[in-house]
Amino acid sequence: MGEGGIWWIIAILVMLALALSSLYLYRIRYLLNHEASIQVSVRGEDGAWHNAIAILGPESLDLYSTRSLSLAPKVRWVRNTMSFEVQRPRGGISVVTVLMPGKPGSAGESRRVASSPEEMAALLSWMDSSRPSAEPTLG
Repeated sequence: MGEGGIWWIIAILVMLALALSSLYLYRIRYLLNHEASIQVSVRGEDGAWHNAIAILGPESLDLYSTRSLSLAPKVRWVRNTMSFEVQRPRGGISVVTVLMPGKPGSAGESRRVASSPEEMAALLSWMDSSRPSAEPTLG
């Protein structure tokens, strides 16, 4: 393979990296532009904090990892089965433990979620409210 062939391989690899980067940035922009999205940090099963985007839907909270190209949520929590515990703010950041039901007969699973005070207030308000179709209307 000559010197020209190496440059073609480098050019193809650069184009592939640009395409993947563009796809990743488009996905993040798409998720953040959703009308009910909030940026959160979630403590994973490995004990490390990971950035994520939570989309508050009518029936569920969909959690999208920022370290992925998938348009499918990593975790989906149904609204009426979720509960939470709020710890005292540390350095201005409220830490919320979101409790999810587990499989029948198991103890369940919990995740720690942290975000800005405004976005945390939106999450807790969403969890406490009823779904939009269940809201009473004036006749």
